[in-house]
Amino acid sequence: MPSSSLAYLDKVASEFGVTSSSATSPAKVVISVPRAGGDRHDFALELSATGSAVSAREEPPVRLPVFCPDRHINEDGSFCLGWGSTAAPAVVDEESARAWWTAVVRFLQLQLTANELGVWTNGANDWAHGEAASHQALAEAAADSLGARFRDDLRAGKFAVIREPHHRGARLELRREGNHIARVAIGPPARLKDSRVPCPCDQPAGMTVDACRDHADHLIGFTVDLWRWRKSEDQFLRELAKRGIPCCGTLKNCKLRDVIAREKASTMKKDRHARRHKPRRRPKL
Repeated sequence: MPSSSLAYLDKVASEFGVTSSSATSPAKVVISVPRAGGDRHDFALELSATGSAVSAREEPPVRLPVFCPDRHINEDGSFCLGWGSTAAPAVVDEESARAWWTAVVRFLQLQLTANELGVWTNGANDWAHGEAASHQALAEAAADSLGARFRDDLRAGKFAVIREPHHRGARLELRREGNHIARVAIGPPARLKDSRVPCPCDQPAGMTVDACRDHADHLIGFTVDLWRWRKSEDQFLRELAKRGIPCCGTLKNCKLRDVIAREKASTMKKDRHARRHKPRRRPKL
């Protein structure tokens, strides 16, 4: 009977097109990934296990970038197979081993589509990077409490949060497709500046948010965590840009490439300003 996570993976590997496998870490495997049209693509992977947690990377990297945040390939080349409840499971038996292989196959199918189209097609179901993921989880939980349409609008990118400086403390304005929804004083404690605004939940219009069950608390939490989510994500990408981490160039649209361009433009602007205001040396008499 298998005694390790890699042994469980090895036992069921043939069910997922794995033609070469090993039960020792790091394990070298070859997996044949099917596409919708019936063709298959082989990937050489390296699997590493720490207890029941197993990570995978392409080794050597041939079909995939070495690193790409938008394609969920980490800096060490390992695959980001979800976060929290959506993450690939710990491998403790044959059932969890099958779930893990299923997650890897799905991940590689998305990668093949990205190679072909230059687009990451799983964006609506993606998790943010670094600490931003925890704020995303809280924002999505609050959105669920406000209704299915509210949650769908979040996934469609229809919400924006604008931070407004104020002498009594910063405020956050929540907008939905450009329309004002609510304004939240960050606090602590965070609170609505006007609790009589219409509740943005899926219920028929007319009820104010303070009278609509516990939706005022959910709206406050959603606004604050959406802001923290996007702020943390931007900080993550800015740190990569400052370290000189390049964009892999495989996607038509890339958040890291946008941040690199923005940081470069900011640096050039500062340099021009410094040169323009550099003190002139007085000629010697």
